[in-house]
Amino acid sequence: MTEDLTATKGPRREIRSNRETARGPASSTVSRDRFDAPIKEVWELLADPDRNRLWNPDVITGDFREGGKFSVRNNASGTVLRCEQTRYFRLTWEYGDNYSELEVRLGSAGDGATVVEIEHFMKAEDLTRAGMTLSQGLVAAGAGWDQSLDYLSRYLRGEVDEPPSTHGDWEPSDDDNKRYSEYEKAWQQVAEETLKD
Repeated sequence: MTEDLTATKGPRREIRSNRETARGPASSTVSRDRFDAPIKEVWELLADPDRNRLWNPDVITGDFREGGKFSVRNNASGTVLRCEQTRYFRLTWEYGDNYSELEVRLGSAGDGATVVEIEHFMKAEDLTRAGMTLSQGLVAAGAGWDQSLDYLSRYLRGEVDEPPSTHGDWEPSDDDNKRYSEYEKAWQQVAEETLKD
C-alpha cells in the first residue's frame, strides 16, 4: 500500500522505485496535474465509465468499486483492488499476460481545484517478458498517462466538442501524435536522470 493515498504536491513527472504491489516491489511512473474543477467532478470523470467516455478516447466499461471488474477497449482489463470514493482507487492492469497495477489519487488543491496523480506500478521482469526494458516500459506508461491527463484538461477547459469515440474507434490526430512525442521525450529525460547507476 502506498504511504499517502491523497494526491500531493510534486513534480509533473516522477519515477519511483521499491513500490509495493500484490506481486512484490516494483518501479512506477507518477503523472501529476492540477485541474480547475472540484474533486467530486474530477472523480466522476475518472471513475464513472459514462462520464469518462465524454473526454477519454479509450472506451472504459465496468464497475469502479472495490472488487469490481473493468476493461479498456483494445487495451487492458483488471480488478479494482481498493477504492475510496473521491479519494483514490487501485486496480490491476492486465494486458494479455502482462500484469501491472495502477493507482489514481485525488486531492484538493485549494480554490476548488483538484490535483490528480496516476501512478503505474510495473516490474522489470514483466516488462522483459513483454520485450521491453524497464526504461521503455516506464516511458511508455508515463507518456500514455500524460496524454490521458491532457485529454481530461482539454475537456474541463471546454475544448472537446463531442466524446472522442462518437464515431467508432478513436484515431489520434497529428496534434495528438505530436503531443505524445513531446511527453515521450520528457519521460525519456526523467528515466535517464532517475535510472542512471
